Amino acid sequence: LLGLLSVPRIADAAEKTRKLKLSSKFLLIPIGPRTKAKANYLKIVIDGKPVYQYALRVAPKTENILWWSFFDVSRFAGKTAEIKLSGGEVAGIDLIKLGAKIPGKAPLYKEKYRPQFHFSTRRGWINDPNGLIYYKGLYHMYYQYNPVSTGWGNMTWGHAVSKDLIRWKEQAAVLFPDAKGTCFSGAAFIDKKNLLGAKSGDEDVLTAFYLRTKIGLCMATSNDAGMTFTDYKGNPVLAHEGARIDTPRPFWYEPTKRWIAPTYDHFVNKAGKKMRAVGFYSSEDLKTWKYESRVEQKKWGDELCGCVDFFQLPVDGNQKNKKWIMIMIEG
Repeated sequence: LLGLLSVPRIADAAEKTRKLKLSSKFLLIPIGPRTKAKANYLKIVIDGKPVYQYALRVAPKTENILWWSFFDVSRFAGKTAEIKLSGGEVAGIDLIKLGAKIPGKAPLYKEKYRPQFHFSTRRGWINDPNGLIYYKGLYHMYYQYNPVSTGWGNMTWGHAVSKDLIRWKEQAAVLFPDAKGTCFSGAAFIDKKNLLGAKSGDEDVLTAFYLRTKIGLCMATSNDAGMTFTDYKGNPVLAHEGARIDTPRPFWYEPTKRWIAPTYDHFVNKAGKKMRAVGFYSSEDLKTWKYESRVEQKKWGDELCGCVDFFQLPVDGNQKNKKWIMIMIEG
């Protein structure tokens, strides 16, 4: 499974290319069954830049289509996309098409086993909620997302919004795999002081802090109220050798005038063994981060100290008696 869904390009001499003028909302990709044949690698180039890069199984024939994946290309309306498909059978590139709706055997959200209370994406696989943030009347939920498979891989940041935390509307995804890696978990916050220098309009800068797997922790900024993001040019802002540092959860701590970020980190113990820990880092400008401390435990497994939240609460409502709370995943 990991071989199928990982990001690196699949080495294969066969490659087929076609061009499509983006005249509809969705670019639709026919997904086929897993077989012993090599998986495909799809690259979609717009304005000379790779926009979508995914390992997947494109159905080679109409009768092989299990379901349709999609990319919302409305922001590229009128432009021409160069579609490249390699690795394994590439005949399915001719089935890729444009459409105003996402095809399916049943209407979306009326399928027999579709959850009706909890949020689910229209197509694909989802996992960790990432940037949970409220801005100008909307709750934003970003999340780990694989738009081209029903299994883990191709980590992308999906996006949904809500006015009441009950009814959610899926938006176009905001962070995508590229040559620097896929987009693992993180958080979102408002850079009110424009420390990254990314502000270009009247909106406050919404900022995502996340792991891009091949280079380290990165920032991405939004000037359109969280609907699209652009990677910060100074990325990565935090990285170290030996093991990945992941799932940052930054917050502003007024007493020290610094940003504090608990992370999924590691250290080497006295016996020379690599161990996982919650690592704390601080920054005055969001660009340079300093290691401060860590919380460790001998029996923590590889995943136990990820997706950390860290915050203060008053004991019995007493503002003069506050305790720090740390929450993390269990397994």
